[in-house]
Amino acid sequence: MRRLNDDFLKKLTSVLSLEGKEMLEIGCGNGKRAAHIASLCLRLTAIDPDRACIAKAREMDVENCIFSYGKAEELPPGTELFDVILYTLSFHHVPQGQMRSAIDLALTRLRPAGRLVFLEPAFEGSYFAARLLFDVCSPEERLQKQAGLVAMMSHPRLSLEKEIPDETKFYFDSAADFIESMRPKKNLTLIDPYLRMHEHVLNAWRRICIFSRK
Repeated sequence: MRRLNDDFLKKLTSVLSLEGKEMLEIGCGNGKRAAHIASLCLRLTAIDPDRACIAKAREMDVENCIFSYGKAEELPPGTELFDVILYTLSFHHVPQGQMRSAIDLALTRLRPAGRLVFLEPAFEGSYFAARLLFDVCSPEERLQKQAGLVAMMSHPRLSLEKEIPDETKFYFDSAADFIESMRPKKNLTLIDPYLRMHEHVLNAWRRICIFSRK
């Protein structure tokens, strides 16, 4: 699987400048996107609950970025405040019962004029359809995504400033590539015709939601 485009940061910075900002990224994974974010802001703290990913990210030695173990619902201890707190495809992984309290916790680390930004999967696109058709994502995962959207949109202390549609495209060079990357559980004989129908490029729609504090 190869990602063909990733315009998230370009779209975000078209409406929210990161220059001179101190940022917290929640869900940094292996740190590749964090390295790009760090090049756009003053200082970045990037956390992830996967210690192996944090170890990998630290190997990049990004000058103005600190990689730390941490979860959205259990932020690393400290008193540092941030101008922007960014959830990168991570908020829907927070247990449903802790989503609101996770936002409450983030607000304690956000400066008064700061912004909470959520990059979250939408429910449209051939990539999403493929995840359903080939049983890549569980019903619980779909419920988590919906619950995450409800939690952020209904939070009494957040005001939605901007919602921006985002799209990422993935290229699979073969059915074998799809199977290795996605680990499908059913309808395996349909993978090759599905990929050919979409010329081996599957798109995933996402939403960028920018919130200020009420």
